Amino acid sequence: SGIDNLGHSLVKSSGLVAGDEECFDTFREVFDPVIRKTLKHNQATGLCLTHPTDLGRFGRGLKSDKADPTGRYVVNSQVRISRNLHGFRFPPAMSRPERNEVERLLAAALLEVPPSPRGEYLPLQGSGSYAPRPGGMSDAEEDALQDAGFLFEAPDSTLRLSTGVGRDWPEGRGVFTNAERTFAVWVNEQDHVRAMAVQPGDQLHLAFREVVRSLDAMAGVLRRRVKTDETGELFAHSSRLGFLTASIANLGTAMQAIVEVRLPLLGGSEGGSPWKEWCLAQRVQVRPRLDEDGRRVP
Repeated sequence: SGIDNLGHSLVKSSGLVAGDEECFDTFREVFDPVIRKTLKHNQATGLCLTHPTDLGRFGRGLKSDKADPTGRYVVNSQVRISRNLHGFRFPPAMSRPERNEVERLLAAALLEVPPSPRGEYLPLQGSGSYAPRPGGMSDAEEDALQDAGFLFEAPDSTLRLSTGVGRDWPEGRGVFTNAERTFAVWVNEQDHVRAMAVQPGDQLHLAFREVVRSLDAMAGVLRRRVKTDETGELFAHSSRLGFLTASIANLGTAMQAIVEVRLPLLGGSEGGSPWKEWCLAQRVQVRPRLDEDGRRVP
């Protein structure tokens, strides 16, 4: 993608995505230097020989220590994990039939995860690839997913479009969600699977457990229908790099842990905008304040 999109001085990106799991070995001389720089590995020692991925079976083992025992600052906690099925090309390089087949497999597996039915699969509006819901989700369903933060949009930036991830949009793409809107799976967005769970307050361990447990249960259903690699792994995985994703920035656990915090006095400092500098130094992303109707508050 770096050939079609030269980037911007203020927006740092690798300019390289993987089309399938074999890219990382076939084009290792190209990928490894970019991976080292993107993931900030030691240039002298290089990448580790074995990636230490251990998420625990069904998410057990994570400590439940509170980061905010007072309950005054943490608004909600979210965990996101991406996966790709072994044997299929990744979304940037998929053909339309291949994308539709991955959607069919994932939607059926998610609907079978016990207790069934646990939720519903909603193809993106305008998609005709999922037979039970021709035309995709309704306006009301789309609004509900948007309010819950579980809807993904069509790529519109040159950076993303140049990767090929928007090909045949919106065919073969959708969202699985539970009735409570606390858990969702994006199908064929940037990777085949992006599972996410959100919990109110300081309950990151519960969100983590929900995502890992759901992925493990979905994998159990899929193993009856999809071929695994020689090690029995269902998802694209490398002993050297961990779980494989289209974006090299997500390699390894392919997991994001997000905690939204309330810092009421941070913006009240005088003399320019030192709070912005503090946020930048702490890698804290500032989001606009919203009212009860979801409108931005000045």
